[in-house]
Amino acid sequence: MKLIKFLISLIVLLLYSSIINSQNDSKINLYLKCDQCEREYIINELNFINHVRDINYANVILMGISESTGNGGTKTRLIFEGRKNFQGMNEP
Repeated sequence: MKLIKFLISLIVLLLYSSIINSQNDSKINLYLKCDQCEREYIINELNFINHVRDINYANVILMGISESTGNGGTKTRLIFEGRKNFQGMNEP
């Protein structure tokens, strides 16, 4: 289930990127804010996005929140927050 949500979120990010790239040649500046995510994997696989280290340069902020469930599993929630030209495009 965690992988499915992650893949759906990546598809949404791909769609945003394709919309922006069709309008102009700029890439999305993504700030990744999560403690328990595979940061290196995300950076290597999403090579069509500029990964920024300073939140002030980001167009999109991706926050990953993980918490334990009652049955011993883990629940991960991905939150997209739009900034600058994506202002108001939030996915809670």
